[in-house]
Amino acid sequence: MKKILFALAFLLLATSVFAANVDRSMPQRVDPSSTFTVTFTINPEGTLSAFDIADFVPSSWTLNDWSVSGYSRSDVTYDSQVREYQGQTRNGLHWALNKSFSSPITLSYTMTAPGITGTYEFIAVWTYPGGFNSKTSSLVVGTAAPAPSPAPAPSPSPAPTPAPLPTPGTPGVPDYTVGLVILVIIIIAGAVYMLRRKPKKASA
Repeated sequence: MKKILFALAFLLLATSVFAANVDRSMPQRVDPSSTFTVTFTINPEGTLSAFDIADFVPSSWTLNDWSVSGYSRSDVTYDSQVREYQGQTRNGLHWALNKSFSSPITLSYTMTAPGITGTYEFIAVWTYPGGFNSKTSSLVVGTAAPAPSPAPAPSPSPAPTPAPLPTPGTPGVPDYTVGLVILVIIIIAGAVYMLRRKPKKASA
């Protein structure tokens, strides 16, 4: 019974020591012929005595430079090899960490995208004592679509023109006044006519 418990404890210890999580950080899109950076963050769970990671990129792409932090560069071996992987010819970028470590390590590299637009696949594979894993990412090489132009602001509606005020008219002469004037003229004319026609007295 004690031997079984000891074996289980040893397996649990080995599992906790020999494990690692890897996170990849890279852009989703880049312009043609532009330089970009890919970063791996290696998080060991316990102490790893060795660690290998390879990133399979398109076959015609080459690495510009690489760097490591949290680990001595002199303890890292780098090489690359064009080979068949998952049905395609790819360029395998390979790093081997030759000394044990128990703290996170950051591994970065830069490369230049081709001038040909398209969607390209990056496959990272890492191995360590007791396990391995992989992660696939995609990179789009192409020019970003222009941002849509903002919609023009609506023009303000013109203010309604106020209706002109009515012009006060000149008060006319009342009709009854005109009638009185005409009547007076008729009376005067009649009187003058009657005076002119008054018969002369006969002489004795």
